[in-house]
Amino acid sequence: MRAFAKGLLKLVGLLVILAGIAAGVLFGFFVTFVDVGHNAMAPTMTLGDRVLVWKTDQLGLGEVALCEHPREAGTYVMGRIVGKPGQVVAFDRGRLTINGDAPHVDVQELVDFHDAALGRTVRVRKMVEDILDHDHGVFVREGSEPRMHRPHEVQRGFFLMNDNRTHAGEDSRTFGEVDPSRCLGRVFMRVSAASPELGNAALDIIE
Repeated sequence: MRAFAKGLLKLVGLLVILAGIAAGVLFGFFVTFVDVGHNAMAPTMTLGDRVLVWKTDQLGLGEVALCEHPREAGTYVMGRIVGKPGQVVAFDRGRLTINGDAPHVDVQELVDFHDAALGRTVRVRKMVEDILDHDHGVFVREGSEPRMHRPHEVQRGFFLMNDNRTHAGEDSRTFGEVDPSRCLGRVFMRVSAASPELGNAALDIIE
C-alpha cells in the first residue's frame, strides 16, 4: 500500500511539473499578460484591468489588437481594428462608418462612469456595437460627439479606434495607422477586472 501511495505521489508530482512546463511554454511563446493603463477602451476594458494577449499576426476587423506605437518605439497601444488597407474610416453625425456603412448599434442607457484616470465621474451613453459579429460596448460622453478631422483611407496598416469614442489621444485618430508587422497579437480575455460595476469580471472573453 505504501509503495502504491509513493508511486501515486510521484505520478502527481510529474504531472504538476509537466503542467508547469506547459504553462511556461504557453505564456512564453503564445500568450502574454498586459495591464491596462487608461480608460480609452472602456467599457470593454478599464484602467487597472489585467488582460491576456494571444500572440498572432492573424488579426481581423473588429478585434482588439496590441501594437507598437507608430511614433514611439518600445511603446504599445491597444485598440479595436476598424480599418484595413483599402477601407475608409469616418464618422457620420457621431457614428463610426467603414466604407460608408455604419456598424449596427443598440442604444442602451446613460450611465455614470467613474474615470479614475481623470479623477472624476462622467456621464456617458453606453451602446453595443457589432463589427463582423464582434459585439462590444461603446461609450460616448454625454454632450460630446466622436469625430475625425476627415475620412481616412487606410493605406498599408491598421486603423485602431477606442471603444471609449470621445476619449482623446489613444487611437489612430491621433497617431495614425499602426504597422501590422509590429502588432503583438489579439486581446482575448480579462484576467482581473477593475470595474465590476460595469458588469466586467475575471475570465470574460474580450470581443
